[in-house]
Amino acid sequence: MDIQKFFGKPVVIFGVHVFLLLGVFVNIYQLYRLDRIEKEVSTKEFNLNTLRQQNEDSRNQKDYLNSDIFKEKFAKEEGFKKRGEEVIDTTLIESQDSESSSYIPVEVESQKTKPILWWEFLFSNE
Repeated sequence: MDIQKFFGKPVVIFGVHVFLLLGVFVNIYQLYRLDRIEKEVSTKEFNLNTLRQQNEDSRNQKDYLNSDIFKEKFAKEEGFKKRGEEVIDTTLIESQDSESSSYIPVEVESQKTKPILWWEFLFSNE
C-alpha cells in the first residue's frame, strides 16, 4: 500500500480533518486562556501598585506625625508652651488693625472686549 492510497481513504481523510480542527480549537482555547491570564495579571499588578502607594503614603504620614515639627505645632495649637517661653497675645492688635484699616482698594477698570469697543465706536453719539 503506497502513501497515496493510504491518504485517499475516506476514513484517513476524515481523521486528518478532525485532527486539524481539534488543533485549531485547542489553539483558540489556549489564546483565550492566555488573554484571561494577562488581564488577571494586569489587574493584580494595578492592585499591587495601589497598595504600594498607600503603604508609602502611610509611612510618610507616620514619619510626619512622629516628627518634632508636628509635635511642636500640635502643642502650640493646643495652647501649650515650653518652659521659659513667653506667649504674646496678638488678638487685640489684630482686632484694632481690622477696624481702623487705611487700605483703600484700587478700582480696576474692566477690560472691554473688541466687539464692545467696535460697537461703542460705531454707534456712540460722541
